[in-house]
Amino acid sequence: MDTVVFGTSNCIIRDGFLKQFRIYSGSIVENKSIGGCTSAVGLYSFEEIAGRAFDFAILDYEINDHQAVDKEFIGLERIERNFRNLIAALRLKGITPIILALPSAGYLTKVSSLEALQERIGEDLKVPYWNVSAAFREAVKKGATRAHLMRDHAHMSIPMTVPVGRAIAECVAEMQAARSEQITQTISVSETRRVMASDLVDASKIVERKSSLRGTRCALLRTGDELRIPVGADEVLSGIMIDTGAKGAVCTFSGAGPTAAKRLIMRWNDATPDHFSLMYVDLFQEVSGGPDGVTMRVEPETVEPTEQMLHGRSALPGRYGEVHVEGFLITKKQLRPVEVPATIYHGLPLNLAAFPSQAGLDEALIQAALEAA
Repeated sequence: MDTVVFGTSNCIIRDGFLKQFRIYSGSIVENKSIGGCTSAVGLYSFEEIAGRAFDFAILDYEINDHQAVDKEFIGLERIERNFRNLIAALRLKGITPIILALPSAGYLTKVSSLEALQERIGEDLKVPYWNVSAAFREAVKKGATRAHLMRDHAHMSIPMTVPVGRAIAECVAEMQAARSEQITQTISVSETRRVMASDLVDASKIVERKSSLRGTRCALLRTGDELRIPVGADEVLSGIMIDTGAKGAVCTFSGAGPTAAKRLIMRWNDATPDHFSLMYVDLFQEVSGGPDGVTMRVEPETVEPTEQMLHGRSALPGRYGEVHVEGFLITKKQLRPVEVPATIYHGLPLNLAAFPSQAGLDEALIQAALEAA
């Protein structure tokens, strides 16, 4: 069995639930997760599995998606568009997606704005899903505490990764053992494509960046530099993938409509601001392509952004004016219906929490919480 994962930091953190999933399922796992990003990053990263065959795909974007919605940066319709596009693309490759809603500390006693949406998408598109946050809330009702369940505000504690990873593995095994059939679905999608920034600049403007996880080639842009992005009149620029280890700057994006200005400054640690990692940044105000596409310009520090970054930072003293761009996500404006194959598993519900193997899941979570104490 081969599984591809599109998610955020819960999927790449050391000793996370995927480690346990690998142990209990025996699956070969290809991880395309990037921390701190909304579900749009899955569309950006999708081209990286071209030519590869997978049985299942795990999708985990609830934590960052609900932050973007709760802060009113984007609406639920944008998140739904991301999921429908990604699910359709996966199914066209014969991959069964599984949607997870993993917990964050702020939602151990209340429901996030994304949980109902993900469950509805699962039911509408016949996609297996598991609201792990709901299971954690049940554990809280039975005496578990945040200290038991979470290692920090966004990631479950190491003991809790065991029952979560095991549960997903057991559900996948049940799906593989069940009688299945393939049906045809029609999903309305907005086609997306990725453009690499290194293809848009001279060789002298390319910088190579590398970490223990991945390497890439970025376009190096400094204050005053402009880059023309090939966005058609029937398309919008949806987002940009940047290197968080660059100094950063305010950048403007100009096309056929209003200009968007974004402060592209992010670092995970002030002590090591040059540390390379990639982050996908949504343009909450998507920019329509004009006669020359969309022009990106690196602006002086005095220019004010028109919108915030989900996890943005302010500039450090003396550190400003250089952006490293890996690529761009471009989206068609119009929806179009696409027929996709979908595998249906007879005798099994869509909600993984209701699978026969998960009858004792609450007790398993409580036991793990007690062991954590």
